[in-house]
Amino acid sequence: MKTIVGTALVYLLTVSHFANSQPDKDWWACQYIKDTGLTWEDGNWKAANFKMQKPFVLISDGQDSLTVDSVSKATGAVKEYLSCSVSEWAGDIHCQSKSVGTSLSFSVVNQRGVTTQIFGALMPDGDRDTLHLRPFECAKG
Repeated sequence: MKTIVGTALVYLLTVSHFANSQPDKDWWACQYIKDTGLTWEDGNWKAANFKMQKPFVLISDGQDSLTVDSVSKATGAVKEYLSCSVSEWAGDIHCQSKSVGTSLSFSVVNQRGVTTQIFGALMPDGDRDTLHLRPFECAKG
């Protein structure tokens, strides 16, 4: 955990221009801690680990949610298809793509979350794609 937070803080320093350009919004430097999932091989799902993705920044939208721009950069989803909402019972933020089965869930309180890519499970057998589950931790800037 110390390594993750330390790396996240270094990343915060390198992207500090976000803080200056958006002073009224909260932002977090985040880093994936695992990239795991399933691949479709020979007609079966097989567990797999994948190459870790680069650190990223999440930025609040000033209304207790996240900007679709920051979620798009974190997940690779097209921002025009993303929508975010806040859970009424826990205050967690959930963002989903309307087109490709990509999602991001984030706890502001715990400063951790997860991204998923699951659309590949819906494809016909010959076209199935990899499923990803990527937990991450953040440090608030």
